[in-house]
Amino acid sequence: SFVVSDSNQASTKSNISVLQTATIDKCPALSVTEKKFEFSWSKELEGLILGAFFWGYLVFQIPGGRLSERFGAKRVIAIAMFPVAILSIISPFAARINPYLFLGVRVLVGLGEGVVYPAAQALWSKWAPPNERS
Repeated sequence: SFVVSDSNQASTKSNISVLQTATIDKCPALSVTEKKFEFSWSKELEGLILGAFFWGYLVFQIPGGRLSERFGAKRVIAIAMFPVAILSIISPFAARINPYLFLGVRVLVGLGEGVVYPAAQALWSKWAPPNERS
């Protein structure tokens, strides 16, 4: 059983009355016409923009691993992630200028991020204790 002390009982009653009032006085729902969106892109364009990252990501999976073996994973990650950071900063501006420019930026971000997973595996292969390597 739950016991409420006298000092907490007044607080609990107050909270219950606030909750009852909140459920009675509901917030008005916005109609679909009242919603404002910054971009009026079609569903097809939105799908292209969302998929553009993975187009670039797919390209550098194998070369990213090979580059990491040859030049070192830390170096490859650092060189790949710096442009990704810059492109991420300019992404909102590109989206406002032209959706196809934004699509190109997303492809480039995918290219940069595509090396990270294989590079992380190469990094782990060198840094992992011998008993934990597989």
